[in-house]
Amino acid sequence: MQFVVASVTGVAAFPSMVRELIATQTQGSPMRYSIMLPHPDGLGHKDELHGHASHAWFQYVPTISRIWRAPNWRGEGGVPKTSRVVF
Repeated sequence: MQFVVASVTGVAAFPSMVRELIATQTQGSPMRYSIMLPHPDGLGHKDELHGHASHAWFQYVPTISRIWRAPNWRGEGGVPKTSRVVF
């Protein structure tokens, strides 16, 4: 499974990358796409990305790092516990 994690300004490029993958593949390696932002107000493209979950190989997981600032948030929360980055 591939994990794609984007945060704050790095989020901007990923919706177009997902669109390209969907346009060029009928089936792909399982992919978990996680956007990590401090507050849910910054989750742009969320409707589009949730819509792409109709593809069995794509999973969208919006994640809020400052969950105490969004008491009504019912999604994932927290920050990564690893410092390993693979390019």
